[in-house]
Amino acid sequence: MEGISSDAAMRRARIQQELIDIEAPLAPKELLDQIPSMHPETRATVCIPVAAFDDQEVETLPRTLEQLGGQTASIKSFEIVLFLNRPEGESRDDTTEIVKYAERHMPNLYCIDSEIPKDKVLIGYIRALLHGVVSERARRAGLTNLIHIITDADMVWLHPNLIHAHLDRLATTHADACIGQLDWDHLELPTRELPILIVGAAMMRLMPKYANKRLIELASRGVDVDPSHLHEVVFARNFGRGVLANAAIRDQTYRHIGGYQPLAHGEDYDIMQRIWEAGRRLGRYNTLCFGWEEHDIVVASNSRRALWAMHVEGLPMVRQWDYAGYNGTAQCKVRNFVPKMDVYRCEPTVELLTQQINKSLIAFPLPATLLQEAVPMVLEEMGLSMGAYTMQILPVIGEPILSVTEITIINPFGLFSWLRQEQTRLKLDRNI
Repeated sequence: MEGISSDAAMRRARIQQELIDIEAPLAPKELLDQIPSMHPETRATVCIPVAAFDDQEVETLPRTLEQLGGQTASIKSFEIVLFLNRPEGESRDDTTEIVKYAERHMPNLYCIDSEIPKDKVLIGYIRALLHGVVSERARRAGLTNLIHIITDADMVWLHPNLIHAHLDRLATTHADACIGQLDWDHLELPTRELPILIVGAAMMRLMPKYANKRLIELASRGVDVDPSHLHEVVFARNFGRGVLANAAIRDQTYRHIGGYQPLAHGEDYDIMQRIWEAGRRLGRYNTLCFGWEEHDIVVASNSRRALWAMHVEGLPMVRQWDYAGYNGTAQCKVRNFVPKMDVYRCEPTVELLTQQINKSLIAFPLPATLLQEAVPMVLEEMGLSMGAYTMQILPVIGEPILSVTEITIINPFGLFSWLRQEQTRLKLDRNI
């Protein structure tokens, strides 16, 4: 197809090849045998991979389980399956004891445990094993309508209606998968205390909402959308900025597309791209739907990586995965501690907020016409009306169809007012 970037074209080609090479989801017997058969009333399984070594999840997993224990959905309607995994040769950490304690108090919590060959310690492979076991249990139980709910072990807050809301959203839209809203927070350093994080989180949430996701939703409703723009927003790298750890997939769809690919990263948006492409081939553009705060499909993940990325390299939240210090020898420090962020606690300057917005906008290279529509909608939601800023559309070198946006704030009053409202809202909405 003409008119899409080289990056999007490469990713689309990979997705199309994956759909040719579909294999049945993994479901090793040694993992299946660790947990009981699925209860016939089960409508959803919350699937959580847990790194059970080096104390990576020891601080965060109890909070995640606490939030799941407070869900409004009937305890008989959903189960939680944890996959405690560690590389071969690594000793178990205290995660095992945390899970044993939780199992005594949560009758719908189950756990599988396995060492992973060192050459397969990839999040995509680990998710493939976990969801494969869940899918096979559903098949054996004759449950054709099971929903996989996807999240992580480091969640700080889950909306109490999250599970019920995911089920309701899929039933209402008839979609095959739902991608929910992901926010960021921290128990020791709440986002509401750092205005720059509020801005960063909003940019990460709103740019996909008004660019990528808006176009996908329009196409799902039968609106005529430029095909090249549609393929760009689905297959471009920045599609992944809006997927992450709050999603739901129908089990039949999961099996149909072959489950997760054994990828080191990006497995979350890879599977959503395959779901969309498999539907497109059948003339279906409504395979993906999106859930937002108004649907109760919102969670907050641990912002430790984002805090370190900003502290060390000045990276905005949307680019936190570019921070190399989160991997390798510094990983434990980053995971278990938070940096001193006192410099960001004070009232931010216009220059600092403008810089944060522009650094975030760089992460969304898209066709110029799409940016001209999306960016004003994003800024309007953040309190900046059209007259409060100027905007430039700048070409991306080497990608003639892509551009990025840069703004200059002229009148910051609306932005500061929005920031104060967000600080109050976050304090009231979340028990953090």
